[in-house]
Amino acid sequence: MIDSGITQTVARALYRSGNNAGRGYRPADSVTVDGAIAEIVEIGGTLVLTRVTSDDVAVVAIDGGLVAIGGDEHGGDAWAVRIVSDPHLYLVRTAAGQAGDLEMVATCDRAETGDVFAMCDVAYALWDAGSR
Repeated sequence: MIDSGITQTVARALYRSGNNAGRGYRPADSVTVDGAIAEIVEIGGTLVLTRVTSDDVAVVAIDGGLVAIGGDEHGGDAWAVRIVSDPHLYLVRTAAGQAGDLEMVATCDRAETGDVFAMCDVAYALWDAGSR
């Protein structure tokens, strides 16, 4: 696991927001959350944030984005939501460019190349915009 600085507060908020918008999916063959996380890490994902309690989500960097994995609302089976992906990067980069925030534009560029720390910064930007 890398110490990305992303918190459960941010990860859970983005997970719930994406799930409420209908963007959740079953992430792996395993029905348990821990099993799904292990499967994703095994195929090349990088664990960014671990779960401590059943209310927490894990965050895994894979395929150029961040995926939050937690239990579904019906019984705890593994459920995932992409919390940072290409459409998110496009929206944040566009808004940052229009606001003249060249630092965030550069952060989005780094995130697009797979920089996990930059992806986490974009997650914070998404969370911050959604909490206003």
